[in-house]
Amino acid sequence: MERLKTPDQGLTLIELIVAVTLSAVVFLAASSILVNFGKFSTNVIKSESSLMGSALGTFEQIVGDITDANTVVFPASNYPAPSIDIRLSQAGSGASSSHSTDVYHTYWLNTGKIYYSTLGNNTPPSGSGAAIAGDITALNFAYAKDSSNVDILNNIQVTLEAQAASGPQNQNSMEHLETTAVMRSRGAA
Repeated sequence: MERLKTPDQGLTLIELIVAVTLSAVVFLAASSILVNFGKFSTNVIKSESSLMGSALGTFEQIVGDITDANTVVFPASNYPAPSIDIRLSQAGSGASSSHSTDVYHTYWLNTGKIYYSTLGNNTPPSGSGAAIAGDITALNFAYAKDSSNVDILNNIQVTLEAQAASGPQNQNSMEHLETTAVMRSRGAA
């Protein structure tokens, strides 16, 4: 009987070149997608951390000023709502009963930015101030209420919301900060 011939085992050179070329194309496409996703993620993280840093810093500054305040007025006397005038004793002057040396810190929201201005000599500032936080969608001040729904005049609720201008625009990417600041109330105006 005659023995059957079996074909040679293995791949031809052309088959090998085609397989390597297809593998390279698939690998390059996958790497490009991963690199672009990495760049997008990095930009979103930078945007979110920058937003949170400035929003949180501004929020803490406002709450700290309210805590140290002699008096608080909102809306501020020279700015439309949402705004607040915070009257503080000058550093090192102690709590004076006349408040003649008090300093005003005023914060207000205008076109997505929180502005800050300060003026001494017991006079509220007016005019332009310095923008200290951007991408702010809401800034609100209100008196906290007691169980009878009566205003507690030394408890100020502060709410700040921020949304990065770049990156995803949805509820999950919005920062919401809210607290009640208790004013020391060292004297009446």
